[in-house]
Amino acid sequence: MDETDVLQFVRTQVASAWMLELLLLLQRDPQSSWSCAALVRELRGTVELVIQNLGLLITAGLVAEVDGGGYGYRPKTAELAALVAAFAKLYAQKRVTVLHTIFAPSEKIGR
Repeated sequence: MDETDVLQFVRTQVASAWMLELLLLLQRDPQSSWSCAALVRELRGTVELVIQNLGLLITAGLVAEVDGGGYGYRPKTAELAALVAAFAKLYAQKRVTVLHTIFAPSEKIGR
């Protein structure tokens, strides 16, 4: 999987830097589940922001509701899991490139 594939994933699935942080937090420990309140505390967001972004990640097939109200990183396919792993690695190496892709989605990849 190359950088272009990962940036295309970011462009289509990651709507904001806040969503990026939420996804990466959940992805770091895929066996854990988080309550909405714990996510609000950890990420210093609002309940509305957490719920909205969790909904988008659930719709994207990356997060699922688990443990009677908790949320966890549960990609629906191996391809999604591989994309998120590559995304996390790229973000660790090229943070500005990933953030630029999120904030300037109309520009072509590679600029």
